[in-house]
Amino acid sequence: MGSLKIGLSKIVVVVAIVLVVVVVVGVWAYYVQQQGASKKLVVLARSGTYAEGLKIAAEEYQKRTGVEVVVQELGYKELHDKLAMEVIQKTGAYDVVMLDDPWLAEFASQGFLEDIGGMLEAKGVQVDPDFVPTTIEVCKYKGKLYALPYVGNVQLFVYREDLFEKYGLPEPKTWDDVLKAAKTIYEGERGKVYGYVIRGKKGNPVVTNFLPIFWGYGARIVDETGRPTVYSDAAIKALKTFLELKDYAPPGVENYNSPEIKAALYNGQTAMSNLPNSLRNTPTIFSPSLSLTFVFLRSLSP
Repeated sequence: MGSLKIGLSKIVVVVAIVLVVVVVVGVWAYYVQQQGASKKLVVLARSGTYAEGLKIAAEEYQKRTGVEVVVQELGYKELHDKLAMEVIQKTGAYDVVMLDDPWLAEFASQGFLEDIGGMLEAKGVQVDPDFVPTTIEVCKYKGKLYALPYVGNVQLFVYREDLFEKYGLPEPKTWDDVLKAAKTIYEGERGKVYGYVIRGKKGNPVVTNFLPIFWGYGARIVDETGRPTVYSDAAIKALKTFLELKDYAPPGVENYNSPEIKAALYNGQTAMSNLPNSLRNTPTIFSPSLSLTFVFLRSLSP
């Protein structure tokens, strides 16, 4: 969590990274209640399952504490735009706001966020040790804690086992293996099945789709000192691989998001993809006639 310096009220910023619900509202409510705040919290969240999860937690929290929690929701882009406008207008309309982790530096660097770590320390509240340490680090800017994690996904790699057996291909262990398999299947199927499908829509989709490949080659966005390293040899190799994979993807893949990947997998249109873990739990994502295997992407090295 973090707070925006907006008028007399303060907005808690919830960074969307890893699963936690009650702590998001609970920690902040504990802090504001200690200062005699009103028995109502207004939350601005991203629409869909993000807001629905908060609504369930809000009902339970209200039963336990008597604090009314009102959850309002907006789409991804609209949420960012509303938050940016709130910083300017200073209406103080919200107590808790969900913030995607790429936005943290944007607001923290301008001095709009307060040090939540210091606020918690002053009240003797410790960050829950159940949080994965790396997700807490994402919530920091220049060493200070400005947020707490809320929700996120594990990226998985999926491939069609039947096609790998058909072409005598081993389970991919590296991204070079993936590229080779994509080419082999694409050429062998002669347009009936694509070798790979990319989540290529501009913004968050293409970034999150590319990063597992980027990291798989050992590339890093910045080094230990904060110096950009996106032009390293490893990063360039990763980008070349990503662009080559696009050669074996369906036309228009640069506009694909999660629904299009889901459709391509369900219809047997592609042999491989990497996707958020949340899609794996969608009952209608895969046709029962397909033989699909999932592996964790961290196992795929260069």
